[in-house]
Amino acid sequence: MTDMAHSHYRLGMNYFQGKGVEKSFSEAMKWFRLAAQHRYPRAIFMLGRMYDTGKGTAENPVEAAKYYLNAAELGYARAQNVLGQAYIKGRGVPADYDQALNWFRKAADQNFSDAQYNLGLMYAKGHGVPKDFIEARRWWGMAAEQGNPKVQFTLGHMYLVGKGVKKNYSKARQWLRQAADQGLPTAQYHLGMMYARGTGVLQSYTEARAWLQKAAEQNYLDAIYNLGNFSVLAVKKSEIRPLPWSCSNRRRHATMNAPRSSSASFSPKGSALLQTCRWHITGGQKQPKGAMLMHNTIWASCISMAKE
Repeated sequence: MTDMAHSHYRLGMNYFQGKGVEKSFSEAMKWFRLAAQHRYPRAIFMLGRMYDTGKGTAENPVEAAKYYLNAAELGYARAQNVLGQAYIKGRGVPADYDQALNWFRKAADQNFSDAQYNLGLMYAKGHGVPKDFIEARRWWGMAAEQGNPKVQFTLGHMYLVGKGVKKNYSKARQWLRQAADQGLPTAQYHLGMMYARGTGVLQSYTEARAWLQKAAEQNYLDAIYNLGNFSVLAVKKSEIRPLPWSCSNRRRHATMNAPRSSSASFSPKGSALLQTCRWHITGGQKQPKGAMLMHNTIWASCISMAKE
């Protein structure tokens, strides 16, 4: 019976993802229901997902939570984690930190890394428990050891800024590098900035630019702005200003209001500066909150060149 339920579930997933068949949420739901009749937890969970996201049926968070609970009670860690998140947000169920902790812990005890991350977050924020960074770090460490890039970044950033732990640039670089190697743009950005400033590493603009480029190619806006600054270093280092780790309280209005002409002798020339302008103009069009300010003469020259 379990083999049949699994076959029904796999067929449902094929229709859900469009693998080997035309994608059809209604067909997927039909096969998930057949598998769910045999109390197959992954199929029950997917029914909850479909109600949660409105795929193949009307969106219904309350109905979704019922399916999540059913699968969670059968011991399915993924459902336990998502149910915990529902209790955090009050989506489909009343907001309840105690219930969230209960379900996160059940999934975390099964070594489910996302639940270990969420449980650590509860301790870090003091939601339903006394704030405890030591306990948070313990759970995050378990998840990070499993290769979860989001948790690796969280740990790396904790050590980088000294939040809840003593600053340790060596450990910060270790965890940020592991997350960055998995393609996480936030980790790539912070690792790049460590190399740019020589924070716990030998300063290297080449290494900094390489990591910022990876993050910028994923549209990470802080990286887009900083990448332009590091591109121009090779041509005119005096134009580059040190940038803070966090610019959340600074607007880029000075950048956008830069003069259209400048008496400065600086003029963008060469491939490095052309790339600088491309990055800055791209970032400027997206207008990110908290983007860093750029020297007016650089921006004015970029605008002038772009209009030529």
